[in-house]
Amino acid sequence: MRAYTIALAATWVASIVDATIPSFWLLVHPFHRWWRARSSTALKLLATLWILLWAVAAALTWPLLFRTLYQGWWSWVAGSLFWAAGLWVYASAMQSFSLEQLFGVPELRPQRGEQRLVASGIRGRLRHPIYTGHLLLLAGNCAASGLIANYLLFAWFLLTLPLMLRFEERELEQRFGEAYREYKRRVPAIIPRAGR
Repeated sequence: MRAYTIALAATWVASIVDATIPSFWLLVHPFHRWWRARSSTALKLLATLWILLWAVAAALTWPLLFRTLYQGWWSWVAGSLFWAAGLWVYASAMQSFSLEQLFGVPELRPQRGEQRLVASGIRGRLRHPIYTGHLLLLAGNCAASGLIANYLLFAWFLLTLPLMLRFEERELEQRFGEAYREYKRRVPAIIPRAGR
């Protein structure tokens, strides 16, 4: 029983981290010029703000931590399928993406970060595969655990992701111009088109 409790708590902690990613980027993309002007302290301050987002998400969902909608071994099998898909998408996305790009260095420090539009590999099918990976990992946490807290965190991710993507895409268009607009016309954002 203790291992099961630990497993439930682990899915909750992982969900807190993944679910707050769009909220974190909502602190960056609409205000990228402001952050760039403070590039020497921006990364430290943003890391602190992200940890605060974790604390808020944890505090809001803590009362529901061990309240489940269902339980059963089958749920962990279903969750594992989502996790496997999410990890595959995430690993594929990182093959042509640097850690600097993942952590937003080009957005925050354009003079230091590598400025290149990556449109090959999995990014030839999805513009934002990292977010697709997070979405699948969150779905796995929900499916496996049945935790109400995880479903609420997943809902928060789904509510904040479209808004954050709007700001991110605007910033990418400013950075890459017509090349990005053409890429945006060709390639879907999060969910691949059937038959491609």
